[in-house]
Amino acid sequence: MVEDEFIKVQDQTDCLHDCPTVYDFLKLTDEMVKTIIGLDEELVRWRQVLIKYLPPEWAEGLRQDIFNNTSRCFEGESAYDLYVKLVYGGVDPQQEDSLTDRIHRLANGTDETSITYL
Repeated sequence: MVEDEFIKVQDQTDCLHDCPTVYDFLKLTDEMVKTIIGLDEELVRWRQVLIKYLPPEWAEGLRQDIFNNTSRCFEGESAYDLYVKLVYGGVDPQQEDSLTDRIHRLANGTDETSITYL
């Protein structure tokens, strides 16, 4: 989670609810988003490995659908938008360029964390 300075310096009068509750919500949401990102990466990583063991026609289908059923975008959900605004300054952590680049490297099997031992 981006360091908690922003949340710590907020005046209590700025809080819609109890500030510790809002802070706990933001921490929980951040951990959940990190878990989702990690699971998405793992899903793409293992699908990429599976491709080399499938018949060619199935492998091509999986190659085309390698990103299918990964996490959905939560943009537009008021709680998520608040989280993105307060914790990440308005930049959605699930849409960052570095994450997109890593997911594409995983899909191609060229990331340093790609599974190469199978």
